[in-house]
Amino acid sequence: MALEALWRSDLDKEGQVFTSKAEADKHDKKLDLAHSLSDLIENWFPGKFNEEDVETLTLKMADHREDLSKAFKSKTDIIQEMIEAHEPPAVAEVKSGKAGKSKVA
Repeated sequence: MALEALWRSDLDKEGQVFTSKAEADKHDKKLDLAHSLSDLIENWFPGKFNEEDVETLTLKMADHREDLSKAFKSKTDIIQEMIEAHEPPAVAEVKSGKAGKSKVA
């Protein structure tokens, strides 16, 4: 009888199993980023989106984090700081008098 080592993600609701620790770690990082992004979206837009849509969106964003801005390159602490500040960029712009002058597309 042969034994095969398997890894399971603690963060994965579905209990996906991996054949290497590296794959499991990569999956955990993706789920951690998606969770942080979900918290950010729900914080900035409370009650605007259903949970399933937010989960789908943030998982997609996490899948493509290298293609997104530097904040998404495994720097989830930046997202947490944004949540803790609890002030969406649009609110900060209005307070500073820069509303409508944003360079963000």
